[in-house]
This record gives sequence, C-alpha cells and structure tokens, in this order.
Amino acid sequence: MLYFGIPLKPRRFSRNWEQVVANFHTTLRSVLNQSDPNFRVVVACSDELPQGPRDPRVEFIHVPPAPSVSEPGEWDRRWRVWSIGQYIRERGGGAVMMVDADDLVSCRIAAFANSHAEGDGYIARTGYELDDRTGRLRWAPRFWNLCGTCAVTRVWPDDIPDVFDRHFPETVYGTQHQHLRRRFQSWGRTLRWFPFPVAVYRVFTGDNLRELLGDDFGWKHQVLRRLIPSRRPTPEQRREFWGEA
Repeated sequence: MLYFGIPLKPRRFSRNWEQVVANFHTTLRSVLNQSDPNFRVVVACSDELPQGPRDPRVEFIHVPPAPSVSEPGEWDRRWRVWSIGQYIRERGGGAVMMVDADDLVSCRIAAFANSHAEGDGYIARTGYELDDRTGRLRWAPRFWNLCGTCAVTRVWPDDIPDVFDRHFPETVYGTQHQHLRRRFQSWGRTLRWFPFPVAVYRVFTGDNLRELLGDDFGWKHQVLRRLIPSRRPTPEQRREFWGEA
C-alpha cells in the first residue's frame, strides 16, 4: 500500500489558522487527484478541522501536542511524522510519501510508485517552487535538498521506531530529506530518481516552517532564485498539481 502522510501543524503554532486550513485542503485535493486510486492518506493533526472533502481513503489521526514543545520547529513536526509512522507500522509497513501540508503533488505519483514496487524507493531530482505572494512558479533543481515532499520510500515495520526520539536515530523511516540518499546508500538500499518533477514547494505562505524559524533558504538557493525565471502555472501544471479541471 502507498501512504501519503500529511503532518499538519497545531493551531497554536500558526500565524493564520484559517489560511493554514485552506492551504491544507488545497494540498489534500492535490493528493486525491492521483490517476491511480490505490493509495491511502494519513493526516496527523492536533486540532479539529472545518469540514473538508470526504473520501474513504483519508484517515485523520488525532495527535496531542508534542511533549515539552513550546514553539514551532522540527521537533514538533517529527512528533507528527512519528505518529503517522505508528499508524503505518501497525498495518505492516508500505510505501510512504510525506507531504507538507501546504505543498502540491503530481497526479502521477501513485501510478508510478505502484507500478515500480521492486525497489527501495524514489526521490525527486527536480520539482517546482511556488511563491505564494505572487502566484508565480519556478523550476527547482536539487529538489530533495529543498523540500520534504520529495520521496517515496518503502518501509517495513522494523524500520519504524516504536519509541519517539526527537532526533530520529539512524532509521529508514523519518530521516530528514536532505540526508535520505546518503543514508539509504549506507544501509545498502537504493533510492532511484523520479523521472518527472513530483511536487510544488510553496514558500512565503506566512506559515512555512522555514519562515517561522527565520531560515532564508541559504545563499545558494537565493542565487538560483534570481537566475531561474518564474511564470504563472500553465493549465497543464494546474491540472497535474492543483487537480483543477
């Protein structure tokens, strides 16, 4: 089974909860737009959400606030990622794609992952970055280093730690996206490249984790942002990533 895991930040850590919820519903619509219907979506949230689209493939799991966490950060997100892992662990493992709750994904992911079940997973070499202030899209190289919505990895129950550790020890499940390729290689596992851009990374939403932490995305990315032109999404891109008719 292919699982899309969506860790949704708590209301107490958001700047604009209504916008966070609106972005989440856009993300969920994008995920549900898969051309292959054989997948499940697991949403880890701490707050009750306004009614959104109903779909039997979507499971909401209530995750209480992370212990001893008083401000937004990677630890809080990892707590919710770990909680999604427990859900998947209890069901015998599977293929997992973590999706940030404001990103968009290609409608081709489920079809590709389900028809290429022989490997350890796939990771994105390229994707897109969407500036939420302007609505303009640009091509994004080295996508695995930029965005957490970048990989489908195959995990067994023993790959998922049954006790939460804020640092996620050296395990297949939960490794930060920047380190996935290197760590998989060290474990004798192989992540192949997706043959197409898999996701749209939304930035400057006002509630992006890097913004809340004061991260400027690094000087290399700032240079790329100036060199790579941006443009409005095409109708084809809106169908593939937004799920629009």
